[in-house]
Amino acid sequence: MMKMFVSGVALLSLAGCAAFPPMYPVFEKGSETGVKSGFDMRVGNSPIVTVPLTVEKLYQQRKTYQDQADQAQKALYQTGDGVMLGALVGAVGGLVGNVATVASGAGIATVSGVMGTRYALAAQRNIYNDAAKKVSCLIVVANSYDGQGGASPRIPSALQQGAEDILSQLRGQLGELTPPPVDAASLIALFSRYKSLSPTQVNALTTDDAAKIQLEKNTLIDISACVKTGQSISSQVPP
Repeated sequence: MMKMFVSGVALLSLAGCAAFPPMYPVFEKGSETGVKSGFDMRVGNSPIVTVPLTVEKLYQQRKTYQDQADQAQKALYQTGDGVMLGALVGAVGGLVGNVATVASGAGIATVSGVMGTRYALAAQRNIYNDAAKKVSCLIVVANSYDGQGGASPRIPSALQQGAEDILSQLRGQLGELTPPPVDAASLIALFSRYKSLSPTQVNALTTDDAAKIQLEKNTLIDISACVKTGQSISSQVPP
């Protein structure tokens, strides 16, 4: 009778696994469709060409990544609960002197650990959080640029391409579950390009024109840095 009870508990614990949030390392955009999706950079059939509308989409993208990170974290806790259940069943088995029951209890604990490893839940959580951090960086850079009166059409395009690059990175990381190392050489190159225009760019420009071009240039560099590291160059360079 005790053995039947333990088997039932084990089946219930495994059935509970089916109720977990999506755990497979496959990106899902969620139920949003069409213009409501943060991954569709269009209004109707027209591409988005302004910074504010692009930022609105970026907020939606960030939420999608954060939600999936939360799902992975929740699944980690739920699989961890199996360890507690296994310990409880094992203790009951010890009290009645039933070796099979003790083994079943230990088995439940083992299953919970294997599940966490199999689905790489901690790695998934970190990958999604990293993507959300990079999108947050894009949002900060975009708002800063827009707040300074910039109106270059290159900025929305660069922000949208940056978002695509972040999604591409995320898919690759989920496929291998190994976040790539930061490219130090490219970061050094970004730093060296920041702050000043070349003499030929400054020549024949008014002060106002030069300032606008400098703002656009630095914003584009910041967008690249966000995609690579999740942190803008301007936040690291003294004013």
